[in-house]
Amino acid sequence: MMRGLLGYTALVGCLCANTALAVTSSAYDNAVTNAGNRLVTIQQPNGNWSGEPYTGPTVAGLAESYKYYGTNSFKSAAQLGADYIRNTYSDFTGEESYAMTLVSDLQPTPGSNVYRSAAQTYYSNVAAAPGGTNGKITSLIAFYNTNGYSDSEAVIDLAYHTMASAAVNASDKGVWRSRLVSELGEVDDNDLIPVGSLGAAVWALALTGNGLDSTPLTGSSTELNGKTLSQLPAELEAQVIPSGPTAGAVYYDFAHADATGYTEDLAMALMGLQAAADKGFNVTQAKLVAARTTVAGAVEVNGMTHFDVGQVYGPGNGYPNYSFQAGRLLEAVPEPGSGLIFAAGFGVMSLIRRRRAASDAK
Repeated sequence: MMRGLLGYTALVGCLCANTALAVTSSAYDNAVTNAGNRLVTIQQPNGNWSGEPYTGPTVAGLAESYKYYGTNSFKSAAQLGADYIRNTYSDFTGEESYAMTLVSDLQPTPGSNVYRSAAQTYYSNVAAAPGGTNGKITSLIAFYNTNGYSDSEAVIDLAYHTMASAAVNASDKGVWRSRLVSELGEVDDNDLIPVGSLGAAVWALALTGNGLDSTPLTGSSTELNGKTLSQLPAELEAQVIPSGPTAGAVYYDFAHADATGYTEDLAMALMGLQAAADKGFNVTQAKLVAARTTVAGAVEVNGMTHFDVGQVYGPGNGYPNYSFQAGRLLEAVPEPGSGLIFAAGFGVMSLIRRRRAASDAK
């Protein structure tokens, strides 16, 4: 079976690691609350969301939002969703593994529970299988490049695997990270989610291993080849749309030809920029402020979260909205105690294809 790949108006007086004031905008808070409440309401008794192509981003988003806002229903829904994943699958996508680690962190014994064990077992099994972790990753990349997807979806999957394997201190965590770096060097505008995948990669690389150091990217990318990891935050920040109806969102592509302002692209870019800022990189506050405020525009009052911040694509005009869009938005909630937290023309099938990639064959 194939599954998709792919997630306070002010905290006055909270001084973070680099002395920045931690705040979010009321519009952002309201959007997260509305989107999260809807996810709680429509969750199925088995923990899944009906008609959903994948569950990982939704579980991860609810877990992240619980850690920031403390809404108990978000925690319960995240845990129920994690139970669905671990009881249904043994071969996880990166986001499913990452969701396991986040829900593990919410348990009374974060270092020893069924969710952490599920993620640990997955990475142990991958490492022990014929071909090992490198063989698994090679197969994943080949799948994305031969089934109507691209290198950018592989990068997103590898970014989450990098975070999850590091969280459980898997023996192969370095392999996942190394292959993420290699695959990022292949991403450019020939891919389906180029800017969004850069955001996911910056997020994962900033928070694991040696961080965003002087390691150069090599590969076929016409945009990223030759850049060092330390140059990636500036590259990502340059993708923020400066003006117009989607100002504060990110361009879909490096050529800046598409300023639609897709929700998941912006959420992953926010994750990357936030992580880079937390690690001391110079990220323009005004752009993070604009991004957090703009992404709130993807959410209706009833919590329905659209593919784009302008709410152009939705059920009213034949474009299905999946819960993972809300999960993406919730994944971008700042981590408690993070260094910087600021205020804040496709057809149906082509739009969905751009947003969907399948995981490992069961």
